[in-house]
Amino acid sequence: MKFVAVGFLVLCTVGVAFAALGDVVASWPTPGGQCVALGVSNSYIYALAHGQSRVYIMNINNGSIVGSLPAAGAGNTRGLAYVSGDYLWQGRSYSAPLAFYQTHATTGSIYRSIPSPSVNDRGLAPLCTGDGGVGTTALLSTTWTSPWRLSHVNMTTGSVIASYPTPAGVYDPAYDWRNRLVWGAWSSTTVVGFTTTGSLVATFGANESIFGAAYTGEYLYITQNRIWKVHCPQFVGVAPSSFGKVKAVFK
Repeated sequence: MKFVAVGFLVLCTVGVAFAALGDVVASWPTPGGQCVALGVSNSYIYALAHGQSRVYIMNINNGSIVGSLPAAGAGNTRGLAYVSGDYLWQGRSYSAPLAFYQTHATTGSIYRSIPSPSVNDRGLAPLCTGDGGVGTTALLSTTWTSPWRLSHVNMTTGSVIASYPTPAGVYDPAYDWRNRLVWGAWSSTTVVGFTTTGSLVATFGANESIFGAAYTGEYLYITQNRIWKVHCPQFVGVAPSSFGKVKAVFK
């Protein structure tokens, strides 16, 4: 890959803050085996167990299981996004009804649903302005198509506000509102970070192939067979000490 060094002065100026990207802070076993989606509030991690049709609720500080709720789309549930007000959005893919469900984040009760853009939708994240899904104005949805796409979805109608190709496949994304980046991977040990219009900004290596991701409090939570809490500070760009080297692209 060819890296573009435009913005080098900015990189040097804030380099100290960059150093912690990808550092592992903690990790926990996934509840119910393989996990394909994550959501986070300021207090809890929501983990979608593949094949179990359940979403497990975990303490964000120690990974302990505090409850669970039914997956809104049963075995075809894909994608989680926590939005302030105690709402957990869940996606249904593969077969009708193709929908995004707004559910209660504790009980799983369905408030309403909107149509999802594609049978190939795989992940969700809140396009927000604060931790815990504060100020969410749209859902970000990743789609398994060629090319991979990121769609901005209206939470009232389900209509696509905008859609962009992504620089790599992302299964269930995280939205980092501090850096205004989308993070994620598709069964890959390379986690990519790109703008909401699809421009690649940074990558880092993970300890296992990643499916699900979520973000709050300058941390990314990424998962497949474990849930990893990793540093994601504001302004990313140099080599981390744990997960591998960061490759930064500025355009």
